[in-house]
Amino acid sequence: MIDKKSVFVVIVVGVIFILSITFTMGVGEFGYGSPNSTLEHEKITFTEYLVDNFDGRILRDQTVDDYIAYVNLTSNDNDFKSFKSPRGKDPYPDLYEPGKVVRISIYGKTIEELITNGESRDLKFIGVLEKGSYFFPFLNHLYDNEENYPYMKKIFDSDEMGYKEFKIKVFEIDYKKFHQLND
Repeated sequence: MIDKKSVFVVIVVGVIFILSITFTMGVGEFGYGSPNSTLEHEKITFTEYLVDNFDGRILRDQTVDDYIAYVNLTSNDNDFKSFKSPRGKDPYPDLYEPGKVVRISIYGKTIEELITNGESRDLKFIGVLEKGSYFFPFLNHLYDNEENYPYMKKIFDSDEMGYKEFKIKVFEIDYKKFHQLND
């Protein structure tokens, strides 16, 4: 005769197995679903373009700079075994070197405050996703209304580059114009 405890354990394991498949593969709106390889490829392509063509500090935000570390690691001729962490005793060192793009964290409650705080840390670029920013919701207006921000020079637009899934615009901050307009 089958023990009730054994039946219970089999049912619990079965439910866990079904739930894990549901969340891994996705069913309807539940789970992660299939990976979007086009989106991930466009993110990597964007990051390679960013690393190859820009020089300066970019605002650290969500998926704007997801692959910077990956691209820097894979595009470098260094052997992975000789890779060392640049942190040392300083947990947040400034990793900027001329000719390199690095991400930095800046805080601000408005775009003006963000730019003012970023100026002291040499913030040069701000990337904005079409779907908006979780950390900086005021930047959502910048994506659709860039003409209202004359001190933000658009230097990259994924639509102009033919991207289908990854929608992003990158702006360079013109601090001279910013001060002229805000003083």
